Amino acid sequence: MEETKQSFWLALFELKKSKSSILVLLLSLLLFVPSLSTMWTAYIEKNFAGLDAFFLILFSIWTVWLRPKDFQYQKGSDGTWGTAHMSFLLPLAIPRMTIINSRLIAYFCLSFPFQLLLLVLMYMYSSDLREAMTIFSYSAFSVIWLSFGIWGGGAFPASDIGDRISGSRLVLGILFYIGLFAALLSLYFLTGGGLVKWTMEAAVHFPFWSIIISVLLAAVSLLYYRNYMQKKLEQVDYLG
Repeated sequence: MEETKQSFWLALFELKKSKSSILVLLLSLLLFVPSLSTMWTAYIEKNFAGLDAFFLILFSIWTVWLRPKDFQYQKGSDGTWGTAHMSFLLPLAIPRMTIINSRLIAYFCLSFPFQLLLLVLMYMYSSDLREAMTIFSYSAFSVIWLSFGIWGGGAFPASDIGDRISGSRLVLGILFYIGLFAALLSLYFLTGGGLVKWTMEAAVHFPFWSIIISVLLAAVSLLYYRNYMQKKLEQVDYLG
């Protein structure tokens, strides 16, 4: 219980330092909701690919980009990649699981409410979206993307722990993202639709399975990220 309180206290400290980021997130809702609603019309009528790109960004890296500099992933003076905030926390007498949990809590306290509000407001704002999906199928669609925000976006707070990235690993990372981009383009051109379209189809035709699989993916990913962060913390301590 005490560990949980400490985790929330550390997360609250970051959130207090992120007031400007929270303001930008709220303002971006005012910008994105009308824009995305217009894109929905083009997506449904003409299969506009830009919506897929927006969804991938908004449900993964958007809130990471907006974090204050001390919480940004960057290269340190000793060659280790991580955040200045983690460099400050690690030497302190704080239980490692408290640090791990605080990183995840802080990230999801920023990302999850933003993503949930975005989905709700889009459905309220776009008549084309309401015609394309019932509220139940849209709920399944929302769970799919909120789950993606956890298992896809959760990789970013997990990486805050820090790491030494060699030249070969950097090249492999670049090749991975090039391959991912090529795969998404192939999906779009070969099937006539991107991720948003096919998650819509899954939500409309298999809503229960979509929800169950999405929840399981989110739960498994959280367990994986916690385990990954525990192992990486040992390496970071050793490197220090």
